[in-house]
Amino acid sequence: MQDYSKIDRKLIDHVCQIARLELDDSERESYIRELGEVLAAFKVMDELQLEDEPAFHPIKVENVWREDEARATEWDPLGNSRHKEGRFFKGPKIV
Repeated sequence: MQDYSKIDRKLIDHVCQIARLELDDSERESYIRELGEVLAAFKVMDELQLEDEPAFHPIKVENVWREDEARATEWDPLGNSRHKEGRFFKGPKIV
C-alpha cells in the first residue's frame, strides 16, 4: 500500500485517473502544493495531546428527564366531523 503521508505527482495522477479528471501540469502542481498544506495542517493536529475525553461538544451533554404524570385530556376525535352518531362515525347505508 502506498504511503499517503506525502503528496507527489504519481498520487495526483492516480486520483485524477480514478476521478476521471483531466488536469494540465500547472493544475497538478497547484494540487500537489495545496494538498501538501492540508496534510501539514493534519500533522499539527496529530501532535495535540488528547488524553481526556473526546471533545465532541464544548459542554457536557446530558439528558434532562421529567417525571411522567398522568393527565386528563379534553380531545374530541369526532369534534370536526359532521358524520357522527354518538361516539362513532356514521357512514352511508350499504344495503
